[in-house]
Amino acid sequence: MKAIIPLYGLILLFSPAIRAQETNASGNYARESIQNSQIGWMKMLQFNEPAKPYAQNGWNYTVKQMEAMRQIATWLQQTFTPRGLLGEVRMSLLAPPPSEPATSKYYTFNEAEKNNRNALPNTYGAFAKCYFLLKKTDTKKFWPQGDYSFSWYIMINNLELITKQMVALSSPDEFYFTMPGYSSGIKGEFDKEWLEKDARYRNFSDAPNLKPYQHYLLPPKIADYGNQPYYVVILTKDQQPLPFKQITVGELISRLEKQLPVMYSIAINNGTRVENLLDRAKKGLQTLKEKFSNNLNDQVYIDNPATQIDILRLAEIEPGKNIYWLKTQAITKENSGYSSTAFPLLTIRKGVKEACATGQPQWIVCRLEKGTEPNNAGEIDLMDNFVSRFNYQYLYNYFLGKEKPAQPYTALDK
Repeated sequence: MKAIIPLYGLILLFSPAIRAQETNASGNYARESIQNSQIGWMKMLQFNEPAKPYAQNGWNYTVKQMEAMRQIATWLQQTFTPRGLLGEVRMSLLAPPPSEPATSKYYTFNEAEKNNRNALPNTYGAFAKCYFLLKKTDTKKFWPQGDYSFSWYIMINNLELITKQMVALSSPDEFYFTMPGYSSGIKGEFDKEWLEKDARYRNFSDAPNLKPYQHYLLPPKIADYGNQPYYVVILTKDQQPLPFKQITVGELISRLEKQLPVMYSIAINNGTRVENLLDRAKKGLQTLKEKFSNNLNDQVYIDNPATQIDILRLAEIEPGKNIYWLKTQAITKENSGYSSTAFPLLTIRKGVKEACATGQPQWIVCRLEKGTEPNNAGEIDLMDNFVSRFNYQYLYNYFLGKEKPAQPYTALDK
């Protein structure tokens, strides 16, 4: 996850005895040779001092929020001992560095994306990195060979793990996004047998432990540029919808009119040299307004979660031509008889960021990156811990329930 500040633990792991494994000439282990070995954690986190408030880059976190990070990190390590993988738990929170000024010639797409993150709420929690490419060193039995790993996140009030930012629509005080996901029977781009197979891996789709919560498969290269899908579990208070709002066509048009100067600056700073770009975009926006003049109260859907609505898309709009990326319903039958699925264009409801700054958690996102070898014993064990052994009910009761549990955290039996 981008620009998350890691806060590391303190105490080195006392490693369990492990049967000697052969390495190659470079000191690397073959994955199959260590897949059944309980390799464990690089460090076991211990906290000997009280939590303190944290401030960086204009972001402020309370003592309770810092304590919540510690709790989640501890529960991850109490849930399992990595098998065939070397684990590392880190606490994390959102406190990105400032972007270039919006008036600067260096305010590009990437800088705007960074600046828009200021509209996000306080996000905090922990994640476990499980390294799968391991080597033997002079001082350590197992050590990562690079950053080849699978990550398991548990983050409070998080959006970026499960959404795609609409960069040109967003600003430092308003965040627009899509929230894609695979569901069985979906039409269109995600109608793939391999996605259905991944969704059912280790009973993820139908697991009793996950039944009370929204859970789904997030296809690859959507929320980020990773090549693997992600398994997502979302906890909300009383199973209420997330505090997001789907915008209407009228609201989209108003937003486009407001953002057009910023869109133009970003395009120029990115090196775009399209002739008469601003005039063409204004004409395209006028055509869009006329085409959807009778649909102003309809909700907006975007054809593809990776689509970015920017000035170039507006400049491409011409009278009589289909605006293929803008839909007013989720399922569309195309001319060929093919059905496609579009995704809601969303924004965060007013007051949510403020409520998350010092108040109780509003929602919790748990996300595990899918492994690359589904028959590997270490990957199976990691997935089983995510699906069946982590105590989501305890997590819910502790942060979202009416009363915190009286007993300490314990993982479930597999």
